[in-house]
Amino acid sequence: MSTSLIQSRNSLFIRQYLDYCEYEKRLAKRSIAIYLHDLTQLVDFCEQQKCTIEKVSTQQIRSCLGQLRLKDQKASTLNLALSSWRGFFQWLTRYHALEVNPCLGIKTLKQAQRLPKVISIEQVAQLAESPITQDPPFLEFRDQAIVEMLYGSGLRVAELCSLDTHQHPKASAWIDMQQALVVVKGKGNKERIVPIGSICQKAIETWLKHRSAIKNCDSFALFIGNRGSRLTPQSIWQRLKRRAEKSDIGQSIHPHM
Repeated sequence: MSTSLIQSRNSLFIRQYLDYCEYEKRLAKRSIAIYLHDLTQLVDFCEQQKCTIEKVSTQQIRSCLGQLRLKDQKASTLNLALSSWRGFFQWLTRYHALEVNPCLGIKTLKQAQRLPKVISIEQVAQLAESPITQDPPFLEFRDQAIVEMLYGSGLRVAELCSLDTHQHPKASAWIDMQQALVVVKGKGNKERIVPIGSICQKAIETWLKHRSAIKNCDSFALFIGNRGSRLTPQSIWQRLKRRAEKSDIGQSIHPHM
């Protein structure tokens, strides 16, 4: 088959498939644009191989991916392209009697795992020492203790919210100031013991002194709001965000950092 006939046949299939996506599947224009881009890359490869797109083999699909990989395309980008191709060949098997989808035997590429974002010791100190000036002083001591506890213990924010000031029958997590440690109960009532450092311990001690002066508060919760109720993960996230804005750290902060 001549090159012009191959190009004409490939263009016909792509146009029909995109029409199907737009009018039958009612996909968004952005999705159709992505499909066009991905299929164009495959068509270009097929024309190099002098074959129509419906005749491409599994080995040729792998070769196409290899070529794109050599052009420094990311694994995530190639996996999206492979997904687009799978959908196209599935349409060919359904409406144009293609016997086998050549993409079915191809596994997605392994993607590099993203490292979690962290903040430095200096940024933690800056976060703890940057007050929100409109708030009562006792909230500043509480927030400092929260920052030190999150950084020094590695507790999840939900575990931090569940911390009680002492052990009692219904406690799921509590702090032991004498032994400088935190106990968290997980699944099956398994206990995880987490030590806390001296800086964190001092911050908690200071907060407890101010907490004791708050009337009508939750009798167990270690960290409470200005109305005396236990803090929620959402409220801690909001406080950290506000402190980060005041401290000029220069990046968005969330509890997992």
